[in-house]
Amino acid sequence: FLFAEDGSSERPALILEHAGHEVAFSLSPGSRQSVALPMATQSRGRFHCGRLRLWTEYPFAIVWAWSWLHPDQSLLVYPRPEAAAPPLPGQSSDAAGSQFRSPGEDWQGLREHHLGDTPKRIAWRASARADRLLVKEFADPINAALVLDYAELSALDPEQRISRLTRWVLEARDRQLTFRLRLPGQAFGPG
Repeated sequence: FLFAEDGSSERPALILEHAGHEVAFSLSPGSRQSVALPMATQSRGRFHCGRLRLWTEYPFAIVWAWSWLHPDQSLLVYPRPEAAAPPLPGQSSDAAGSQFRSPGEDWQGLREHHLGDTPKRIAWRASARADRLLVKEFADPINAALVLDYAELSALDPEQRISRLTRWVLEARDRQLTFRLRLPGQAFGPG
């Protein structure tokens, strides 16, 4: 949750609470602070946290002040990634970069900048000439073949399969690999 103190007052010793979990923080004048509050969930998918209590006993626990917060947002609860998952399919642990190139080594062209594009891909000279932001685009045909398939993990129980696929999806995302995820009755991604 993001908290901001836009005024000129300090907000010390604040406590955010939900279902018995608490986290303490303070806000300086003009500051913003991200606060992570652990929440117990019963199932995966969208989670609406309900109301939260923001309170303080500052100073000296003489007076107790609180307010109920009703955030209008949902959180995404996904499975716990497998801690020691094997490498992505088609890769060995000693040759993690040999079969798959880094994302997009083949020059394809320029395109308009979109929100979320990394600054390292901006074509600065071409953007200056065109008077608008252009982004270098690269083709990556080798990575397009990466498929993460639930059915191929038949030796594992369903929860272990989901945990391993979660680890692989996060790893593929972090390495900016193009991939396809196949689940029973559904498929996500290109191809």
